[in-house]
Amino acid sequence: MDAHAPGPLPASQGDDSPVAILAEEHALILRAVELLERGLARLEAGTSVGGPFFAALVEFFQAFADRYHHGKEEGILFPFMVAEMDYPEKSGPVAVLSSDHAAGRALVRAMADVAARLEAEPAATPELLEHGRAYAVLLRAHIDREDHKVFPTVEDFLGPEERAGLGAAFARFESAEGGKTKAAHYADVVGALERDAGRPDRS
Repeated sequence: MDAHAPGPLPASQGDDSPVAILAEEHALILRAVELLERGLARLEAGTSVGGPFFAALVEFFQAFADRYHHGKEEGILFPFMVAEMDYPEKSGPVAVLSSDHAAGRALVRAMADVAARLEAEPAATPELLEHGRAYAVLLRAHIDREDHKVFPTVEDFLGPEERAGLGAAFARFESAEGGKTKAAHYADVVGALERDAGRPDRS
């Protein structure tokens, strides 16, 4: 199946589209990626934002980006693409996107390890720079691939029944993971980190 579509997800689909929900979550995740990049730049310049800043981002990437967001993709969207849209499971977009998720998890685990010892071990800074930058590059490319190639193709395929079915499955998943309050909580977390990152650099 051709996974290439002629543009990003149409905004007119609105909040009722399960694919649009994923795209909206991407926007929040990209804000966190930008924070990561800014924090790494300050760290490299010798102006530390502190281990707790990176630890908070790691928690966001693990709890929201991976468990909450990728959980819906891996548990609901990708199986739908295989079963209903005839995508192969072990090759093509589904395999590539799943591989991205796995690689991202490994990089976040590595960042978590370094962030936990950064205050006591400043010499670990190059490790955090390496893992953090690799994760940012990976996630930006991954989200671009989904938003501009895969998601529009899925959206075009969905009829009213398929959209309703996916939406209901997403709602059940979200409810089991804490509901919309979890998404709102992590939006607040990102907002607080953005405000913190905008304050004068701390030596």
